[in-house]
Amino acid sequence: MIEKIKNGKETILNIQGMTCASCVQTVEKALNKAEGIIEANVNLTTEKAHLTYDPEKIKKKEILDVVANTGYGATMETSKIMIKIGGMTCASCVQTVEKALNKAEGIKNATVNLTTEKAVVDYDADELDYDDIAKIINNTGYSALGKEEIESITSKYDQEIENEERKFKTAKKRMLVSWLFVVPITIWMLVEMIGGIMWPNAFIYNLGMIILALPPLFWAGYSTYFTAFKAVRHGSANMDVLIALGTLSAFITGPLYFFLPVLNYAGVGAMIMAFHLTGRYIETKAKGRASQAIRKLLELGAKSARIIVDGEEKEIPIEELKENDLMLVKPGEKIPTDGLIIEGQSAIDESMATGESMPVKKKVGDEVIGATINQRGLLKVKATKVGKDTFLSQVVKMVEECQGTKVPIQKFADRIVSYFVPAVLVLATMAFILWMFLPSLMNLPWVDPSLSGVTLALLAFIATLIIACPCALGLATPTALMVGSGMGAENGVLIRHGEAIQTLKNIETVVFDKTGTITKGAPEVTDIHVAEGFTTEEVLRFAASIEAGSEHPLADAIIKKSKEEDIELYELFEFESITGKGVKAKVKASPEKLILVGSRKLMKENGIGYNDDLEADIVSLEEEAKTVII
Repeated sequence: MIEKIKNGKETILNIQGMTCASCVQTVEKALNKAEGIIEANVNLTTEKAHLTYDPEKIKKKEILDVVANTGYGATMETSKIMIKIGGMTCASCVQTVEKALNKAEGIKNATVNLTTEKAVVDYDADELDYDDIAKIINNTGYSALGKEEIESITSKYDQEIENEERKFKTAKKRMLVSWLFVVPITIWMLVEMIGGIMWPNAFIYNLGMIILALPPLFWAGYSTYFTAFKAVRHGSANMDVLIALGTLSAFITGPLYFFLPVLNYAGVGAMIMAFHLTGRYIETKAKGRASQAIRKLLELGAKSARIIVDGEEKEIPIEELKENDLMLVKPGEKIPTDGLIIEGQSAIDESMATGESMPVKKKVGDEVIGATINQRGLLKVKATKVGKDTFLSQVVKMVEECQGTKVPIQKFADRIVSYFVPAVLVLATMAFILWMFLPSLMNLPWVDPSLSGVTLALLAFIATLIIACPCALGLATPTALMVGSGMGAENGVLIRHGEAIQTLKNIETVVFDKTGTITKGAPEVTDIHVAEGFTTEEVLRFAASIEAGSEHPLADAIIKKSKEEDIELYELFEFESITGKGVKAKVKASPEKLILVGSRKLMKENGIGYNDDLEADIVSLEEEAKTVII
């Protein structure tokens, strides 16, 4: 069930139709005013509303109605589940179960299939979980026998990216169409501006401007006018209202040119719309990074799982993995999901989850994290968490919540925007009135006195509307927050709350964990110091030959160094690993010698000493935070 905080529940709405910070303010204000809603934060970049509400005072449907009354669309985030049903024998049984499910609050749609004896349920995960749905089925006289998640968290973000790609293509198409007509308009206008001639004559020039302006304004710019109309109808004003008023005012001067002493600015209206649609295209591209950042995080997970069924191995997509499935994980493979080791032991690279670069030893009974890498041994792991319950899914949820929060500076910007648009409308109207009825007060040196009063008034009105659009003011902060948290997650830095990003500006000192954070995260040989009578190559060959029998990460580093130097290793025998100290063995090239590779403690226990020069080297290296192997 949904997590409770304070006196309410949390939920997320998908909001459709928002284009600017004013839209956000309209929706957010309406939600926060509604009785039963404790707190609402609307994010323009992710197009989501994060709510805390009291379910005893307001229902989900009522919340959706609140948003609908502002002129925007809203849908709840839903999940899909497939449930095995026992006891059905005919079409009447199917109808009974299906009807009961579809009547239940929180279930959007349910379809029951007699042949497969399964029900596919699209439900609100904030209201219900599997146990609730199973109880509904059991109350009809039939049995819910188990569940399968259909829609994984990965497929959810795949769908979001697909939707964003579609929006991006639409925005790009509208932008290109607008410029296809605006470029000829611009060239034609330049001829008139530079040469002072309306080519080929005034009638064709002005009619041509009107005709060329029609597609950019009323096809490419249709969505802008539609959104503006909806906003005005619901008693609010947003950025689209400013653009619509400005461009339509400019376009109307085209037909008016033939009847009144005004200049034709229809072409200018088309230009304004083209620039506006270009900005909208850039916004859509920036907003599209939200799901992609999270999608990249999800790519850390395994795509498939190898499970054991009736003693046989079977490879399945990760979406089909269920709790208590027995997984087989081979060396070098990612662990498909969170689980418990039933058989085997290994070293697990958990750097993805913990930041610790050194592999962690795991044995029977230890828990493992999905998406971490099994480095050495063969493991049999029982799946304990799948889908939305896994560690990786919780990380994704944390990043998503961070992207949905509002930092203090954004709240301040949103407050300004709520007054900004009405103020601009008032100023534009005042500018029109002053230029129209008191032109003598507006006698400025850069004004062309040959233009009529109506033309000058319209120019002032249009310029005030267009230049004051608050696009960047509302979009800059949420975009920075979204990109920052997404890039942080990709690089292993998880930001739990958006406010932390703003607080970063006050930080003067940063304390890092060295290993794997400011270092490479994998051990490597940096120095080789040899005692008198030995060569570097000889020491490296003996050390790598003995370490070839070890599974320790430091052993891997020594062997890697020998390969880089093209050193051929000796064949070893009588190998013994001494936990926490090192290894010892003999090589067939010198069978009479017992070779020890390890710590000071190992050397001391075996009565092996070394001179003061070598001791000085060891101390010097240790002071540099390097691990010394003797």
